[in-house]
Amino acid sequence: MKKVSRRHVIEEFSPASAAVVEVEPGEVFAVETNESSRCATGAIAVKGAEPGDILAVTIRSIALPQEGRMWAMPGRGVFGEELATRLRETLFKPVPLRQGRALFGPGLSLPLNPMIGVIGVAPQGQGRPTYWPGPHGGNLDCKEVREGATIYLPVAAPGALLGVGDIHACMADGEVMLTGVEVAGEVTLEVQILRGQRPRPSAEGLRGPMIETEDRIMALGSAKTLEQAMTMALHQMHGLVQEKLGLSFEEAGMFLSLAGEVQVCQVVNPLSTMRVSLRKALIPGGGARTGTLALFLSPASESPPRPG
Repeated sequence: MKKVSRRHVIEEFSPASAAVVEVEPGEVFAVETNESSRCATGAIAVKGAEPGDILAVTIRSIALPQEGRMWAMPGRGVFGEELATRLRETLFKPVPLRQGRALFGPGLSLPLNPMIGVIGVAPQGQGRPTYWPGPHGGNLDCKEVREGATIYLPVAAPGALLGVGDIHACMADGEVMLTGVEVAGEVTLEVQILRGQRPRPSAEGLRGPMIETEDRIMALGSAKTLEQAMTMALHQMHGLVQEKLGLSFEEAGMFLSLAGEVQVCQVVNPLSTMRVSLRKALIPGGGARTGTLALFLSPASESPPRPG
C-alpha cells in the first residue's frame, strides 16, 4: 500500500501544485498528517480525474498517537477578544489519549471522535490556503469527516490534486476555542471518480463538498456568516432533492423543512461552515444503502461506483 509522508507539505490547494504521488481509482493508500491546519499532506493526483468530475474519498481508518494538544490564542476564536486581555502569547494544553478517551483534566474525559479537519482538492483559478474552507473543501472542520464516511469534492484540475491534514482526535460542532484535540496522525483512504458531472442539463451539479455516512447524506457551505453558509448548503441539498425525488421547487423546500437538519461545523476559520443533513431512511430506496449519495450525484443513465 502506498504511503504519503507528512514531509510532503502543501500550504495551499492549487492547480499549480506538483503531485508527489499518483493513485488509481479504487486504490487504498495511507497519508501521514501534521498537527496544523496551516498545511496539508499532498498533493495527491488521482489518475484520470478531470475537471467536471467528482472525487469521492472514503475514509477507511484514522490512526491516532498517544497525545494531542489544544491551544488558546489571543484574538482568535469566539473568545478571542477576552483572550487578548488575558494572554500575551498562545497557551498550549497537552491532552493524553487513552483507551478511547481524551483526558482533558482531573475527572474530565471525553470520548474520542477522530475526524479530518482539512481535506480538499485544487480549486478553479487561483490557489487557496489550506486553512481556508470553500467549494473545493479545505479547512472544513466538520466532525462528520470521519471513519467510514465518504466526502465528495468537485474536481477543477487534472488529477484533482488531493490534500489531507489537520486530524482531530476529539472535537465538538463549532470548535469554538479555535482547535479540537490536534494530532499528527495517519489516515487510510480510498478514492473513486464519478465521471463528467458538470455541466448537466437538469441540474447544476456539485457546487461544494458533500458527505455520506452510514445513515445520512450532507451538504456543506462555507461563507463569511453562518446564515450565508447555511443558504449555500441548503441550495445544494434542495437541488438534489428536487431532481432525484421528482419534486417541484416548492415541494422540495417543504420537504427540507420537515427532514433537513441544519447544523454548525465550525465558526473559527476565515469562513464559517454549516451543513444540512438528511437521513437516508427518508429517501425511497436509500435506507442504509452504501453509495446513496453517489447515485444522487450521477446522471440517471449512469451506474456510478459505490464508495464505502
